[in-house]
Amino acid sequence: MEAVQQAVSQLQPSPLGLEDLEAILERPELLPPGCGARRIGRDSAWTQPGLRREVRVTCDPAYYDHHSESCELWAPGSPLFPLQRAMALVGSDEGNSCSRQDFLQALGG
Repeated sequence: MEAVQQAVSQLQPSPLGLEDLEAILERPELLPPGCGARRIGRDSAWTQPGLRREVRVTCDPAYYDHHSESCELWAPGSPLFPLQRAMALVGSDEGNSCSRQDFLQALGG
């Protein structure tokens, strides 16, 4: 039990929030090769290699709560979220983290 408590106490919050991920969906040039997002309201139509059809995704947790039967939350942990490719976008060679500064720099901000 102590090992679990120690591991949890060492967890760092993600440097990227859902608003940041929404910004990526708005910038097609930042999406991984072969992936696309088309705004269709408060959600987006997501495409990626291997999908036969577009899938609705959102970065808005409230919207997702009301539409979870027809929409996926586009965030790390989702099977549709390209975590390795997203981390490569900001130059993370570990593939599991990046700094907020690196992310904003990749957005051009």
